[in-house]
Amino acid sequence: MIDAREIAELQKPTLIKSLVIVWFEWTLIFLAFLLVFQFQHPTVYLMAVLFIGTRQLALYTQMHDASHFKLTASRVVNDLLGQVLLALPLFYSLHRFRTIHFAHHRHLKSEKDPEHGHSSYPEFQFPMTKKTFVLILLMDLSGFNYLRYKFLKLRAFTTSDLQKVFSKDSISIAALGFYPVLVLFLSYLNLWGYFLILWVAPYVTVYQALLRFRLYMEHFCIPQDNEYQTRTVITNVLERFFISPYNLSYHIEHHLYPGVPSYSLKKVSMKLMGSESFRRKAIINNGYACALRNFLI
Repeated sequence: MIDAREIAELQKPTLIKSLVIVWFEWTLIFLAFLLVFQFQHPTVYLMAVLFIGTRQLALYTQMHDASHFKLTASRVVNDLLGQVLLALPLFYSLHRFRTIHFAHHRHLKSEKDPEHGHSSYPEFQFPMTKKTFVLILLMDLSGFNYLRYKFLKLRAFTTSDLQKVFSKDSISIAALGFYPVLVLFLSYLNLWGYFLILWVAPYVTVYQALLRFRLYMEHFCIPQDNEYQTRTVITNVLERFFISPYNLSYHIEHHLYPGVPSYSLKKVSMKLMGSESFRRKAIINNGYACALRNFLI
């Protein structure tokens, strides 16, 4: 649909762009921490938790780019930056995430798709009532769902799962260095309380709710005969900042051209929209309120 030379140009990663995005997000997180240190008020704590959870999702988008080797042209530098600045702070292994995510691309919506298992959960049965939807999000925002999923996963833990934990995909030199340094840093400066409240709490609450919403929007309530098996959502400025940062909502475009960095996906979308065939086949919703109508009764 798009000329191969144009796509080849769009697929080229720009290290400066990636670094600016990562620097910007970590700066916002640092400023949120500073506000809490300065004011020490419950309302400020709550606002910081909500805000930092959205920025964790922003870091996730860049980790996703790193998994596709799109932070920089050097794969070694890509993986080093992706691990230390993005994946490890979010408690992921970049290599493990890449393995799972590439399988998702190869086996989209099939039984081999790692995300296929979500379809068996009650929370992924559609359409659902508005009351059920709100209740699920509240359970995410309370941290209950995160703990419940971890408990269920732990209960089903097997020897093969243990092997995955200690596989080269899950453990890296960066991880072996990152977490001990983090523990020493937090212990030496006596910052464990702040870390738990301002990093772990957003991670198990707001961030998880946003991840669920992303899953809903990307691959659910799509007709089985749809060629692309995903949707694109055209977002407003608030949705782009808080819900789908860095073109996360251009998901058809991502699956068609997974080698394009997130900051170039809008250009891909504009080129695709010039195709009458694409416009006819693609599910494109104008905002998340519009998209949600497909999910709720």
